[in-house]
Amino acid sequence: MFKAARSHNSDLSHGSLAPLAIPSGIARRSRPYIKARQLQLWATELPIGNTSVSAHQMLEKLKSINACRYSYKDRLQLHNTLRPVFDELLLAIRQPLRQANIPLDQQQLYRAALLQELLEQMALGYKLIVSELSSLAKLKEFDNFLLTESIYMAILYLSQRLIDTYGLYAPEPPHVWSDLNRLYSFAEARNLHIQAVDDPYPNTPLPVKLTVNFAYKRILLLSLAEPYHLMQYEADDVYRLITSSVESCQLEPFTTIVTSGEYVIDLDADCGPKFIIDEKNLQVNLPRLIDITEVKLHLNIHLQRLLSSSLSNAEFDAVSLVERQQRDMLLRLADAWNASLVRKTERFALAAQMEVTSGLNAAHHYVSEQRKFTPEMDELRLVSNFDDQQLNDKTDTVLASAHRDALQKDLRHENHNYQLNPWSQRDVSPIGISLNTEQAGHNIDVRVGELVTYRMAEKNNQRWQIGVVRWLKHEFKENTEGKVNVGIMNIANVAIPTGTKAIKGLGSGTDYFRSLLIPKQISINQTRSLIVPALLYDVGTVIAVNMKQKIFYAKLTRMLISTRSFTQFDFEVIPRPIELSF
Repeated sequence: MFKAARSHNSDLSHGSLAPLAIPSGIARRSRPYIKARQLQLWATELPIGNTSVSAHQMLEKLKSINACRYSYKDRLQLHNTLRPVFDELLLAIRQPLRQANIPLDQQQLYRAALLQELLEQMALGYKLIVSELSSLAKLKEFDNFLLTESIYMAILYLSQRLIDTYGLYAPEPPHVWSDLNRLYSFAEARNLHIQAVDDPYPNTPLPVKLTVNFAYKRILLLSLAEPYHLMQYEADDVYRLITSSVESCQLEPFTTIVTSGEYVIDLDADCGPKFIIDEKNLQVNLPRLIDITEVKLHLNIHLQRLLSSSLSNAEFDAVSLVERQQRDMLLRLADAWNASLVRKTERFALAAQMEVTSGLNAAHHYVSEQRKFTPEMDELRLVSNFDDQQLNDKTDTVLASAHRDALQKDLRHENHNYQLNPWSQRDVSPIGISLNTEQAGHNIDVRVGELVTYRMAEKNNQRWQIGVVRWLKHEFKENTEGKVNVGIMNIANVAIPTGTKAIKGLGSGTDYFRSLLIPKQISINQTRSLIVPALLYDVGTVIAVNMKQKIFYAKLTRMLISTRSFTQFDFEVIPRPIELSF
């Protein structure tokens, strides 16, 4: 059981620490005889190579320390002693989860739960120190330093709990935001939030001033990035990336003048920041306005430089894969901070059974009514003006050699068994639908940013729609993989299967890839675009678009959507490139 998490505004605003989430019965046993040097030796001898054994030994040690009575000085020294090995162990546990399929299997669920429990126990130790020091009538100057350090460390490990939760699309753990908000409010009231902390193991390489203010605002900015809309474990990357932006984020006292389109955090609530859509329905007890105007300005300037650099670069191959991945991640971050991802449309409950498949290749397969993908033979037939029988009759000629090469290349596109999965539709909106499933983890593989093709599971229904997984939440359940909820943003109601091949620019020299042409539809405000494999082409690339009965040429002009699964481009049709010869 946790202590009461409710507090009075007077406590929070006048420097008293509201109750933190500390289990009853903690820190009451008589302390064992253990010194920091002994603990350090014990930690260095942990078999880190055997992650499971080391993690359980570390967890039991933390539980033992937290259960016993220690002075705040001894407790702080013991926890700080464990930090280097503890952080190394976290990396080892976390690594296999970064690319795990959602929903997690039983072994992965166990690993994720172990990770959360370790972080919970480490944060608990620092919260115990804060709780004890806050109860003292008067603190010496050195004790104030210890108090500031303990608040900072507690916020750090509580933040990490959220980061790992977001990385796996799990629900936010209860009481974490409550503790974060109350720790910050307490530090702010005592003017400790701007005091520098000497952290020997900072989790950022940048030379920033480490403070309670920095640690708290950093997790606020990550929360504003709509982490359930990020790619898997991209929250960890964004958390590191926003380090330089924290200083530009401002927390301002609440006034009666609040308008729609602002972010607010309630320091007396167990939840993160919220975007105000309707100020009339705003209910907060101890609010702070979060001003990220400067943060967005700096990000937009940086993005404009990156995009201008790409456009001015005649040789697109000079833009590395890593640079393009980071640029695309920054574009997604800009969408989030500009509130582009905040729901502004109403949902309507509408239950239905759906058939869903994921991936661009699968989308092409079903949209083409499962026809074979033979772009090389189609191109050869169009260029030569011969049909398949005439091409087969040509022997010992250049054309016959080209025919054999085309057949060989097309063999690589032989249809695979693209699986259709049953999902349940919960509701719809003008821009998409939400689905859920309780199917076992090995039967589905869904990720944020994945291209999906879906339709109503009705007899003779041939109309496939194209969408992208916009958000994902994974509800863990004991002894089961749990339920997966996804939000799908509709991209197109109609798509034409095509093949694309780069002629000039990034991606040139490669063969045909499955792609989708999205036709213009004025009635639903759908503009013409191309959906192609992720990171294969870039703005400025000239491509051949093979529609089986026709080939046209296009220049990619603007990136509309970019994920790890696909990229959607606006384009302009151009004449056949002069340098092109078959």
